[in-house]
Amino acid sequence: MQINPQRLAWTVLIVAFALFLTLAVTLPFGARALLVNSTRKQHANIALAAGSVYVTRPSVGVPEALFSAMENLSPGAHFETENASRAALSFASPNNHSILGTLQLYGDTEATLLELNTPRFQFSERPHRIAVMLSRGRLRASVALGVDRPVAMTVHTPQAEITLERPGSYSVEVHANESLVSVRTGVATVSAQGISTLLTRDERTTVSTGSVPASVLH
Repeated sequence: MQINPQRLAWTVLIVAFALFLTLAVTLPFGARALLVNSTRKQHANIALAAGSVYVTRPSVGVPEALFSAMENLSPGAHFETENASRAALSFASPNNHSILGTLQLYGDTEATLLELNTPRFQFSERPHRIAVMLSRGRLRASVALGVDRPVAMTVHTPQAEITLERPGSYSVEVHANESLVSVRTGVATVSAQGISTLLTRDERTTVSTGSVPASVLH
């Protein structure tokens, strides 16, 4: 079978042009998506306030007693406090070291850092992201006001996911099979079993294992 050289040449040109158009369209969008979603790890530190607190860092793998402070914590860091103990976690932007939020851990509490991400580039519209798992005990969270971009802080518990929507002060407790969420100032969304409840100033709710959030209390 004889191949027509002219037809073959046109076929090659058309395919090459189609590939060029595809790359011309997808490469800029792909590059932008990569830049927008690129992140840096925040500076996370913990300081002892009272009592006995133990920190398990992923790089170490065993609990270490907290005597004063530990710096440059990474996701996966695990904290346990004994009865009547307290510790303070702070999160700072890697860009300008401004404080993005804090967590106060109270006695008989177990928590784990899950996410500490800040957009690498200023043109990204993504927020600062902080996420923590509270397995038991109590914490108080504060989300900073007046930082360079919004802060999205999320507290996970065995019963619910709590998203702290705005700067403010929040309390989360986990006891037995129940989570208690209170908002002193700010706005929080409490989600469980596919149902979400919005809490505003001086409101609270509870979530039992396997249940949706209870009615809002004032």
